[in-house]
Amino acid sequence: MNLFVQFVGEIVLQYLDKKSGGKVSSTIESASEHIEKKHDIHMKKVERKEDELDRVLSLVKSQNFSYETLMEKYPEAGGTYKLALGREIKERNKLISEYVKKIESSYYTLESLEELRDKSDGELKAALKYVINKN
Repeated sequence: MNLFVQFVGEIVLQYLDKKSGGKVSSTIESASEHIEKKHDIHMKKVERKEDELDRVLSLVKSQNFSYETLMEKYPEAGGTYKLALGREIKERNKLISEYVKKIESSYYTLESLEELRDKSDGELKAALKYVINKN
């Protein structure tokens, strides 16, 4: 069906182009060039935003915030900084998830988990807190 519609459309466009003295094809070409230019401009903006996000993300990583600090800063942050914090939190959540799987697959008493939590920090502490609250 699509090929048939496309075929008929091409015939109609050729007919209209002949009737208009080539104005239809020149209008289509002009519109196509305009769309390509707009797309190129948009893609350059997207690339700049991605570069900016990468720079801010590397800055966030270099500050070596604790997981708790990231979670505190995220709600008040804005713009690219918030996106970078969100990506860092997402990466840390993956690590926490791995810790949780390892903890749950091992045998620990609730007391030993609480003791470990008190001694640990960062993602491990968050994972231990999660497992303790789950039980």
